[in-house]
Amino acid sequence: MANLTAMECLLLEEHFRSENAMLQLLQFAQHHCRDPRCQNICETMAQEHRQQSDHLARYVNL
Repeated sequence: MANLTAMECLLLEEHFRSENAMLQLLQFAQHHCRDPRCQNICETMAQEHRQQSDHLARYVNL
């Protein structure tokens, strides 16, 4: 993989933080929602954001 510029690293870190913020929001929604369908949707979306966050973590040193 080519070396990343400082700006590219900054953007990756920001994307990583955004994914984690969305993950926390979805986990909160999943635990506070009463509708099982809504809980399932939140759980699925949280898993997708967790996978994306894990993928980005390979490129940033956080």
